Amino acid sequence: MKYLLISCCVFFLVSPLVAQQQAAEGRVSKKMERALKVICPQSDDICKLLKELQIKVTRFNQQEAMDDTEGLFAEVEGIKYVFNLIEQRYKKMAVKPLELTHFIQSKYSFIVIYLHSYLDKYRKGLIAQIEQSWKERKALFAQFKTELESASPNRKKLNGYKSNLSKVYQKLARQNTDLKEMYETLLPVYNELATKEKSIEANLKTLKEQIAEQNFLIRKIKQDLEKIPLD
Repeated sequence: MKYLLISCCVFFLVSPLVAQQQAAEGRVSKKMERALKVICPQSDDICKLLKELQIKVTRFNQQEAMDDTEGLFAEVEGIKYVFNLIEQRYKKMAVKPLELTHFIQSKYSFIVIYLHSYLDKYRKGLIAQIEQSWKERKALFAQFKTELESASPNRKKLNGYKSNLSKVYQKLARQNTDLKEMYETLLPVYNELATKEKSIEANLKTLKEQIAEQNFLIRKIKQDLEKIPLD
């Protein structure tokens, strides 16, 4: 049960409240609208990229409502890619419009808003799966113990419980590895953010601690799996 608590208490760092996230998205959207209004008459190239970004954000919001996890991940990557293209074009402009400057400055908050939205949903799903697996493990142990302590233990039943326990531990190792890898996808983003804003360094440290906790938990699960005698 201790390991379940470790797994379930790994809260998503700086996970914003829904109202805060919506407000942040609204601010970024307004900056994009202002940039479009000013840029489109001046630069057709950047205008097209801004419109493409708008389309990707719209798709993201639609897929988020449908719980389309794979689609969300693809759109997050697309949002980051198009934003980088806009930034490259911006750096080459001789005269940089103020509205576009403000929008470019929102790059990190823009990416993190949508990355967090996707990953927070994914994290909650993984933790729900892990909780269910720990419940399965608890039930199997109880059944095994009851059978073992009975007047005439059934060897076939005992072996069946041990076999199922082995499968549950394998599933737990896989699920917790997925959770660890999810946290690791944030490392490049937070490493980059930390070079821009010192306040992010604490979040980066927390993220690394969470990954270390997951690594410990995965090792413990695998060790417990090896201790299950199958005969």
